[in-house]
Formats: sequence, C-alpha cells, structure tokens
Amino acid sequence: ALSSLIPTNIQAIFNYCIDHPLNTICHGDPRTDNVYFIDNPEGSALKYEAGLFDWAQALIAPCFYDVSWAISQSYDREFCTEHHDSLVGLYWETLQESLTANFGAEAAAKAHYEDFLVGYAVCEAMCISKCTLAFESIMKDKKSKDY
Repeated sequence: ALSSLIPTNIQAIFNYCIDHPLNTICHGDPRTDNVYFIDNPEGSALKYEAGLFDWAQALIAPCFYDVSWAISQSYDREFCTEHHDSLVGLYWETLQESLTANFGAEAAAKAHYEDFLVGYAVCEAMCISKCTLAFESIMKDKKSKDY
C-alpha cells in the first residue's frame, strides 16, 4: 500500500515546515468549493473580492502550502499540466510584491525562487500524502461490516 511509504517521509516534511521562514496562517483546504466571490460596487479598484469558507483545517505552514493544496486538489490533471507553471509563477510574483509592500525590498530579496519551488514541491508531496492516507482509510472502512 502507498501509505506504508508515507509515515517516515511525512515526518521529514513536517520537520521541514515547522520552522520555515515563510510560515503564516494557512487555510488548510482551499479547494474551489471553499472559495466565495463578492461583487464590489462600481468604481471600486477591484471588480470582485474573494475569500475562503471553512477554516476547520487552518494551520501554521509555509505560505505556499495553500497554493499547493489548491492546485493539487481543485483541478483535473489536464488543467494542472497546462497551467501549473503559470499559476505557481503568478503566486511567486504576488508573494514578492506583498513581501516588498509589507516588509520592504530586503525581505523580498531574502526569498529565493529556487527555495520557494523546493518548498512548494515538499508541500505538494504532503498534500498528496494526506489524500493517499484518507483514500486508503475510506477504502478500509468500505470493506468493513460497519460501512
């Protein structure tokens, strides 16, 4: 079973995330069905505002955890194959703008794209591991008499 490979690796992933310099409060489950949009009044700087429902899985994690979860859990394989790099790139650009605006150019300069990509991949592995464990748990329950 795939889950037999996860426990050792998941601990290494958690250790990586514990003291990451880009830790923040993450939603934990930002799939498209947990997103809402509100029309802004005419003349507003933005046409829409967006937000997230259901903060039950909120956690402290590197800022790219939610992006890896959203991409890996909200879109089919074809969409991800076609748009993955542009979505991750857009997030990186937005992160750099936010770091500069809120903490200064020095803070933004400390965040390196290669480190970001490694961290993103680590968090993506965590997302896939969580889904694998959940799937195997569901399948185990389906085989039991109590299901």
